[in-house]
Amino acid sequence: MKLRKFLTISCLCFTALQTFGCGPYSYEPSDYYLFRLTPDTDIYNLNKDTWDYYAKRNQDIVNLNITEWQKLVGSNAKSNDVYEVVYKYLETDIARIESLFGKAKSKDTLLRNSFVQHIVRVKDKQALEYLLFAKMCERYRGISIDDWDYPSAEDLKEQEEMLNLIMQKASTIKQNRFSDRYAFQALRAAFTFQNWDLCLKLWNENFEPMKPCSIRTLAEDYIGGLYYRKGDYVKALSYFARTDLNPQNYKCCLSKINEKFTMEEAFAIIYKHDCNALALQYLLQTYGTALETNRSWESYNEPCYLCSVKKSFHALEPAKQKQYMDLHSFCLKAAKDNQVANRAMWQYSAAFISLMCGDIEAAKQETKAGQQMKPNENLSDKLHILYVITEAAGSSFEQQNEQALLQNLRWFEQKIKVNLPKEMTKKGHIEGSFGNWSTYYYNDMLRKLLLGIVIPKYIAEGKNLKTLLLTGYTTELIANLSGYRKHSQEWNEDFSTDIFVMMDTMPVADVQEYVATIYGNSSDSLINYLSSFCYKNKDYYNELIGTKLMREERFTEAAACFEQVKKSYWTSMNIYPYFTYPIFDDANLIRRTSINPKWDYKLKYAQEMSRLKSQMLIMQPSEEKAAVLYRYSLGLIAAEHKFSLTKYGKDCYISYSIYQGNDSVSSEKIDRLLAEAGDMTKDKELSAKCLVARMKMKDAEISDNYWGDNDKKRGKAISKSLYGTLAKLIETKFADTRTFEMLSAQCDTYDLYRQIIYQKR
Repeated sequence: MKLRKFLTISCLCFTALQTFGCGPYSYEPSDYYLFRLTPDTDIYNLNKDTWDYYAKRNQDIVNLNITEWQKLVGSNAKSNDVYEVVYKYLETDIARIESLFGKAKSKDTLLRNSFVQHIVRVKDKQALEYLLFAKMCERYRGISIDDWDYPSAEDLKEQEEMLNLIMQKASTIKQNRFSDRYAFQALRAAFTFQNWDLCLKLWNENFEPMKPCSIRTLAEDYIGGLYYRKGDYVKALSYFARTDLNPQNYKCCLSKINEKFTMEEAFAIIYKHDCNALALQYLLQTYGTALETNRSWESYNEPCYLCSVKKSFHALEPAKQKQYMDLHSFCLKAAKDNQVANRAMWQYSAAFISLMCGDIEAAKQETKAGQQMKPNENLSDKLHILYVITEAAGSSFEQQNEQALLQNLRWFEQKIKVNLPKEMTKKGHIEGSFGNWSTYYYNDMLRKLLLGIVIPKYIAEGKNLKTLLLTGYTTELIANLSGYRKHSQEWNEDFSTDIFVMMDTMPVADVQEYVATIYGNSSDSLINYLSSFCYKNKDYYNELIGTKLMREERFTEAAACFEQVKKSYWTSMNIYPYFTYPIFDDANLIRRTSINPKWDYKLKYAQEMSRLKSQMLIMQPSEEKAAVLYRYSLGLIAAEHKFSLTKYGKDCYISYSIYQGNDSVSSEKIDRLLAEAGDMTKDKELSAKCLVARMKMKDAEISDNYWGDNDKKRGKAISKSLYGTLAKLIETKFADTRTFEMLSAQCDTYDLYRQIIYQKR
């Protein structure tokens, strides 16, 4: 039960280093993104190589256009000067140039530009007319496509009229050095108006017959956009593949994949144009990530970690399965093509798709084949990680497999150490981790392997010691390598880590064995290796084991553990500020009275509960035993509902709670002890106190179940519950007690109960 609770609630989903008071992240290590074609950390955007390629590709078009301009006007002007005039000058700047004709010696700042000097010297009005026309086109077209522009009806009419004039004028100019460029402006205006017929007419008459040049390439990209808008994604992709100006164009087309336009067909179009196009790598990464993203949102009725392998690697719904298996077939074909420079990339992609579609054995064999293709260092690492994960997903962990696991853990350790980001060694942690990935791939993959696959198998096989050791290793490896514990922390953060959650849900005997193991020596090499990284802090373990013992009412053993914890450690804990309220004070049943925190709060509590339990077990029924039963019950109530005595997740800075059900003393047992004390005593005051204590417990239960509901609904629930029965009893038999007087004066729940009763009457 406890392990199911651990798997369901904690999901082992904290980061290895950063722990927050607001609780764990909402993702699981089984959902960490595995597929990574490049060393880059950001899998959503272009990797550096692809980004650099497309930046250069677009700059090449700009440079070609500048060269063409130099030829058109017969100028040897500097390229930078041509760029300034064509790309940077405003309409007002262009308009001023004609006023400088015949004034070559003017001190106007425009004449500092060598391209302007040439135009002024030869009085090239044709060039100026086109430049002015192009700048006007940019202005009106820019306004029309601006998402933030909300024009008035008059402004909209003016824009449409101007764009129509531009389209008409540009399409009629024929005998001119710049006629092709006018036609390009007409094409852009026609595209803005979605006049597809005119766009195609301009393309067929002006650009398709043209030799390769900057204007033809840019026009071809617009025609690709035209076919995309018309829904002909095959043609659109063909045009985009030829221009290759923006990888997002491919992504838009592939987002329209359906039964008539398959993923394999889409990749084949780009591949045919250039089998080594970086766009192919970008698209493989995009669709690999999408496959993992969709998988992470699927839900299962089983506790997540008991079905983590099933959850991560299984067949998709039929249409998706076919799409990805088509792509899988294409990847395998590309991996065999000797014209392809990076065949291992395609083999890795095929193996990943097999794994995500549920064929673990095929993924394993395809990964092995990829490792034989002499991949670069980056892909070699990725193939090794994929192989380790496929092997772990399909294996049980006997002695032989554990030795292989040890070798792989050592490999991960070295990779993490060698590639450790500099900011981690400075600050001791990774900043900016979110979603299902962090800034550090190798550690994420180690966590995916262990927390997502290996540890659930160990849990299922009942190997609790190695489960704890693997979890402790996973939590502490990067902390050790980054020097995390050398950096001062305002609070002790060790109570929101994977190993804490695992220890806190394991039987206490297993935790004690774990602690003895990490401080000892073993003949098992895997155990020794894992132990060397696990967190060593006897104060931490004594406090945690003592707390677990108290949940089982083993208070004498708990006190012995707490006695070994130093004062400085108690005060470092997140829950220390809550070591305040008097536990055994009757007033706590009505209104709590705060005191200053006491470092030995839990120790004194354990000692007192140990004394009370010993007396309770040997005493015969009597007034004294009734008083002991009552006081012992108060202690159990305090541990169950407040004061952070046996809980880290209630009344403390960590707002999530993992303690539910039978993780602590049941409320039924406490109610039974209080009822026994009330029946045993003849002291009306003590009997009333027992009744009020039972009422408060039922109040807490109702408050949890009806949290957020209105008072009327909550009040009705109170009146129908055991609370109502007990309230009637205290009213009829103990109305003359001081306890009842305090209840009537200070208890909001009782007041609400009374309101409901009066309404019924």
